[in-house]
Amino acid sequence: SVVHSSGIRCMDLSADKGRLVVVDKNAQCHTYRTAAERFIKALDEDEDTKDTGGSLSTIEGVVSVACNSVVPDLYAISGIGRLAVYLGSFPLYVQTIANDGFVIGFARNCCYLFIRDEISVFTVPVSPAVRHLITKARSLAASLPPPTDGFCQEEVAAVYRKALEIANLQVPASTWRDLGSAALLGGCLDVAREAYLRVMDVAELRLVEQAQDILYHETDPAEKTKRWAYIRAEMLARLGQYAQAGPLYLKAGKPNDVIDLAMPASPTMPST
Repeated sequence: SVVHSSGIRCMDLSADKGRLVVVDKNAQCHTYRTAAERFIKALDEDEDTKDTGGSLSTIEGVVSVACNSVVPDLYAISGIGRLAVYLGSFPLYVQTIANDGFVIGFARNCCYLFIRDEISVFTVPVSPAVRHLITKARSLAASLPPPTDGFCQEEVAAVYRKALEIANLQVPASTWRDLGSAALLGGCLDVAREAYLRVMDVAELRLVEQAQDILYHETDPAEKTKRWAYIRAEMLARLGQYAQAGPLYLKAGKPNDVIDLAMPASPTMPST
């Protein structure tokens, strides 16, 4: 059970019933874990807040709250003339609204507000949340030992999958490509494949298929390392990151590809 010290103004339960968000009479928004928690751990919470009776975070000046209908740790608050959207404790989006506006629902990427006897709909851009999680996955991967089985640490894969879950709310093609390239370079192939399928990027899907073939069918560790280095080099070259791609081409035993990167493109001769 959750015990709160002051009167409750409103509350909402996360999509997976693992998080209870409460707004009290002091205009404070508190987030609690529940006994049924199933959301991804260690995305934004501190390790010392895993007790189900303790508040994970507190936000001042809040009059109403609504949890997202799909993503468990995404929620919207309103108060003091603003609408704000949070992913855990990370603020994603702030919109100025009328002082008497109340958020009453948050379905996919749309917030519903009751303002002056009318229901208004605000579309929330969720691309910043995806990019925030991409950055978090890269930092986490750099802090962990290399994976012993596969190309990606399980903790890192969990963050990429959370980014995919949020991207499914609706993001532009550029965000899908950013997620696909980051997940491929990070070795999270299932997320990379799903992201590239959303934009039907056939060339990058072929790279993902080659990487999956290496992961599941290559038995020689040395050859596996060389082939995986080549996949990553190709991806970096396509992103224009030639300085990072060059050493990987050499690691893959493809010195000619490094020369191709260094050589300027031949000028096109005009037709006569």
